[in-house]
Amino acid sequence: MQFITALSTLIALTSAAALPSGGKLAVLEERQSALCSSGTALCCQLDVLGVADATCTTPSATLTTVDEFETYCADSGRTAECCTLSLGVAGLICTAAN
Repeated sequence: MQFITALSTLIALTSAAALPSGGKLAVLEERQSALCSSGTALCCQLDVLGVADATCTTPSATLTTVDEFETYCADSGRTAECCTLSLGVAGLICTAAN
């Protein structure tokens, strides 16, 4: 019985110690950009039938608007796309950033 009491006390103390200072729960960091509501913002060179994309790169600059994103990609001859990895199709499934 004393073992269970000691174990419960130890668990309660370590759980309380894990909280950030002030006893408040940590707040998630706000999303860094609203360029793509779903998927990842990428600059893509090849667009097959408006769906599958290849030769995509991640923008190295911090972009805050869709216009900045499109201009950044256009400067390197690519298009601004919001992409997700497709398990059924080889490549990325992308839509135009807007």
